Amino acid sequence: MASASRAATVLRRLRPSLPRARIAAVAARSLHAVPHPALLYARSLPPFSLQRRYQSTHHPARLSEDEYHKLSDTAMDNMLESLEEAIDAGVGSSADEGWEVSYSSGVLTLSCGPHGTYVINKQPPNQQIWLSSPYSGPKRYDYSLPTVSASGTTTTTSAAADAASGAASVDGAGAEGAEGAKWVYHRDGSTLQGLLEEELAEFAGERVEVWVERRGEGGEGR
Repeated sequence: MASASRAATVLRRLRPSLPRARIAAVAARSLHAVPHPALLYARSLPPFSLQRRYQSTHHPARLSEDEYHKLSDTAMDNMLESLEEAIDAGVGSSADEGWEVSYSSGVLTLSCGPHGTYVINKQPPNQQIWLSSPYSGPKRYDYSLPTVSASGTTTTTSAAADAASGAASVDGAGAEGAEGAKWVYHRDGSTLQGLLEEELAEFAGERVEVWVERRGEGGEGR
């Protein structure tokens, strides 16, 4: 009887602690089931091919204030003129569309009917041109110059990158008159002109010529 009494006493003492023990065991199992933060980050990354595409370093252009405004104003005026000509020629003129373009205070707005609206604006603090596309989202473009590597390969880099690598200066007339200079989005290497022509052709179902750096120079692709 004494042994049975002692056993009953031990059980009574243990019983209140059993729920806590179960909770602790469940918590431990749940903790082990949570992935390590590094694994969560790895799962959120795009495929390796896309990682490589978006890992290019973004550099602001090294231009004087006057150079930036002259180059960006030229780009905005060229885009406005070429888009007005395209609309006058009948692009986006179907009954359900009716494209319209306007420019005011450094902001160009292109309405593509049911496809959405593009907003393109100067961004002087960053010396960039910013674009918001209803198709591909926001992008930021730097004025960029083509440089020739030691192997003779021509690539397009931002002005700041040229300066850091010892390439030709972009100050003065050299920047404004540089052959092959483009407004480039350095995260994917696309140009402002190329992206607009590609996306607008998709909406219109026909080629849409857009000028950016120089009048009458469209059809370059991305």
